[in-house]
Amino acid sequence: MRKRLGQHFLVNPRVIRKMIRTADLDPEDTVLEIGPGRGALTVPISGIVQQLIAIERDETLYRHLKALFSDSPHVRILHADALEVDYQDLGFKKKAKVVANLPYYVATPILRRLLAGRCLFSEMTLMLQKEVAERVVAQPGGKDYGFLSITCQLFSDIQFCFVVPPKVFNPPPEVESAVLKFKLREEPKAPVKDLKHFFELVKQAFAQRRKTLRNTLKSHPNLIHSPALLDGALEALNISPHLRGETLSVEAYARLSNYLVEHIKWGVVSG
Repeated sequence: MRKRLGQHFLVNPRVIRKMIRTADLDPEDTVLEIGPGRGALTVPISGIVQQLIAIERDETLYRHLKALFSDSPHVRILHADALEVDYQDLGFKKKAKVVANLPYYVATPILRRLLAGRCLFSEMTLMLQKEVAERVVAQPGGKDYGFLSITCQLFSDIQFCFVVPPKVFNPPPEVESAVLKFKLREEPKAPVKDLKHFFELVKQAFAQRRKTLRNTLKSHPNLIHSPALLDGALEALNISPHLRGETLSVEAYARLSNYLVEHIKWGVVSG
């Protein structure tokens, strides 16, 4: 294994079949696979779907897969980095389903890129490090709830499907994995007027988890315009100034961001 690429190859047939069932593929589907490795998922997927595009960064594995699928015109193997490829240029025939055993070390940035390109995808069946998967599905009030939870839940409905033990990989990782099923939403879970402001607000809210939401945000005037406006927003939205950021739902953050954006806009106009 090439340690720098964090490669742990899925080798257990039962887990492979379970992940394919979870993806719920049909003959009309287009599938994007990221990090196909030796083709453990690629082979069974290719026997089901109309179009399969697989992105492999490792040159040796890429060559292996190119040879393996040389007689399969509906399968396209790309030698590329999933953090750099433009998903819009891949030539999907329809909205794609993503099926992937993501490398641990780049799973979170790849997940964020997929969400950024969510208009191209309908569903994602992803194997992640269990710790990351638990952060993705975490609910307000828990220690795992944070920026990643809110980012994912704003744009998708997520199901925690099953845990995957280390022994089903070669070589086995030191931690457990888990499979999540994302159903991408046509519209965000809550309306957001300014996504850039929303994400900056959420990121700052979790920057110092031990502080109250008010104390964490008030030192960032570019987000709140002024402490007075923040206090007015919290009061108008019935959010206690003594709460910590980890207690607010996705919807509550959306309402807070929208209120601030709207009143900052009017403040700029009138000032």
